[in-house]
Amino acid sequence: MPQRERFTSYSAKRSTRPLPFDGRDSAIGGDTLFAAPSPPTQRVLFEPEVLKEAVAGPTPLWREGPVTEAELEAQRCEEASQDEQSIEDDRSQDEGEEDDDIEDSQLRMACEDGDTERARRCLENGSKVDESDEHGATPLFLASERAHVDCMRLMLEHGAEVNRGANHGATPLLIACCNGHVDASRVLLDAKADPSKRTKGGRDALGAAAQLGRTACVKLLVERGAKLETQDNKGARALYLAAQNGHDEVVTLLIELGADVDARDDEGTTPLWIAVAAGHDLAVEALIRARADVLLPDNFGSTALSAAAQEGHTACARLLLENGAETGLAVWAAARQGHFEVARLLVAYGAELDKPASDGSSPVKAARAAGYDDVADMLVDAGARDGPLLASFKHHF
Repeated sequence: MPQRERFTSYSAKRSTRPLPFDGRDSAIGGDTLFAAPSPPTQRVLFEPEVLKEAVAGPTPLWREGPVTEAELEAQRCEEASQDEQSIEDDRSQDEGEEDDDIEDSQLRMACEDGDTERARRCLENGSKVDESDEHGATPLFLASERAHVDCMRLMLEHGAEVNRGANHGATPLLIACCNGHVDASRVLLDAKADPSKRTKGGRDALGAAAQLGRTACVKLLVERGAKLETQDNKGARALYLAAQNGHDEVVTLLIELGADVDARDDEGTTPLWIAVAAGHDLAVEALIRARADVLLPDNFGSTALSAAAQEGHTACARLLLENGAETGLAVWAAARQGHFEVARLLVAYGAELDKPASDGSSPVKAARAAGYDDVADMLVDAGARDGPLLASFKHHF
C-alpha cells in the first residue's frame, strides 16, 4: 500500500501579503541620459545644368557639411546647444516621472496605513489611483488587505478597478476575505466586485475564505452569488479546503448551504478523506453527520479508514468504525506505521488480522520489518499468525 501524504498538497499556510512572482518585469535602472543626436548634415547636389556652368568656379559642386572654419564653429555651437537642450529635456522628463512615482508610492503607503486624508491629498496632486507596486498591489488592494474601509471607498470614488488583481491573481475581494474582513468585503461586493475571479492557482474568494476559516466571509460570499462547487486547479472545492484545514464551523456552514459532501478532487479525494488524513475529528464528525460516504475510496483505492490508520488518527478511525467503515487493509497500514492505538482499536472492532497487502506481507510481518515489535506482539496476542519474514519482503526494507 503506498504511503499517503497528499493532505499536505494544499497548504493553508499561505501568506496573505502580496508576494513576489517569478517572471515579473524587472525595473530598468541606471542614470544614463541618452541625448538625441543632432540632425544629420544634408548633402547638397547641383543640377546637371548648374554643374556645366560652374566647373571652373571656386564654389564646390557638392558638399557634405560645412566647409569654412566659421561654418564649422557655427555647427559646433549649434550641436552643443542642441545636446544641452536634449539633456535638459530628458532630465526634466525623468524628474517628472520620478515625482509621479513618488506620488504613487505615497498613495499606496497612505492606503496601507489607512490615512484617508493623506490619500486624498495624493490624488489631488496627481497620483494614479490604480498604480501598482512591484507585486501588482494597487492602493485599493492594500487598503482592502487591511480593512481600511474609508480609504477603499475613496479609491472606488476615484475610479479604482475593483477587480484588478495583483501579480498572483488575488483581487481586493479575495485578499479581504483571506483576512476575514467582512465589512471590507461587503464594500467591494457593493462596488460590483466579482467573487468568481481566481488566482493563478485557480482559487476564488470563497475557496480562500474556506481554506482560512473565515466563516462570516464564506456566508457573505455565498449570499452574494459565489458558487459552492467551484474547483481550483487541483479540483479542490471550498468544502474540501475547509475540511482539510480543520475549520469545522465553515464545514458545517457549507454543508448547511448545500455543498456536496462527497465531491472529489482530481485524485478522487473527498472532504471526509482529507479531514481524516489531517486528523480533524470535528470536521470528520460534521461530514459523517451529513451522511458523507465513509466507504468511498480515492483514485488509488485508499479509503478514509486506511488514511486514519496510516496517519495514526485514532479518534477519526473510531468515528469511521462507528459509522460503518470497512477495515480492509487498515490493520496492515497501522501496523506498518507503528500506530499501536489504532491497531488495537481495529482489533477491538473485529478487523481481519492477517489480511496481506499486495506484496504478500501480513500486518505482523510488516510491523516487525519496520521495527514495531510492540504492535506485532499485540496482534499476535490477539490471534494474528506470526512466522518468518518473507525474504523478498525483508529485502524491501
